[in-house]
Amino acid sequence: MIRRLMTASSVTALVLLGALVPGCSAPPRTEPQVGGAELPGWVLVVPVEENGRNIFVGGCTMALSAREGVHAARTEAHLQITSAARTQFTEVFAHSSRDSGVETTSLDRLDFRELGFERYAEAMVAATRLDRVYLRSCLGGSRWENDRAPDPDEFDGEVCSVFVQISFDTDAWERLLSETLREMRHHYESNGKHNLAELADWIDGRLPEVFAEPGDEEQTHTGS
Repeated sequence: MIRRLMTASSVTALVLLGALVPGCSAPPRTEPQVGGAELPGWVLVVPVEENGRNIFVGGCTMALSAREGVHAARTEAHLQITSAARTQFTEVFAHSSRDSGVETTSLDRLDFRELGFERYAEAMVAATRLDRVYLRSCLGGSRWENDRAPDPDEFDGEVCSVFVQISFDTDAWERLLSETLREMRHHYESNGKHNLAELADWIDGRLPEVFAEPGDEEQTHTGS
C-alpha cells in the first residue's frame, strides 16, 4: 500500500518567515517578521490538515497592486498542489499498474503518466477554495487580513508582502483521481488505445485498496 499524501491530521509545519526578497515565492524561513510587521499565525504555522481540509499557503512580494499580488500568491500555492498531485499520481501508477496484466510499451506508459498527471493536477487546483488573504502595503505599512481579496478602492497601491491560504477537502485526493482515470479511459477508448483504457480502468478499480491504509509516517509541508 502507498501512503495517502498530505492528509495526516493534527500535524503542523512551522514556517519561520523573514525579510522577503522581490519576486513571488513560498515564504522564506528566517525570522517571523516582514519589515517589522508581525505576520498572522496562519502564515507562520501551516497545518497539513484542518477541519477535513488540506491547507496550502503561497506568498508573493513587491506586487504593483493587491490584485496582482493575490493572483501571484495563489499561483505559487497552486504550484505546491501541482507538485503534490504529480507525486501522488506517480506513486499510485507505480503501485497499481504492476499487476494489471495490460501490455504496454514504454511510450504508452509515459503518455499515460503525463496525461494523468496533467489532468489530475488541473482537477486538484480547480477544487481549491480561497480561505485567507494577508497584504501589507509598501507605503505606510497598512495591512489587510480577510477571507477575500480586497477591492481596488479598499486597498490601493504597491504591496510589499502578500500571503494567501487555500484549501480543498481531503477526500479530493481519491475522488478526483478516480474521476481523472475515468476521463482517461474514455479518452483512450475514443482514440483506439484500448490497452491504456483498460489500464486506466484497472487502476481506478484499485483505488479503494490503495487509499485504505493510513500512512505509517506523519508528513508535513512548509508551503515550498
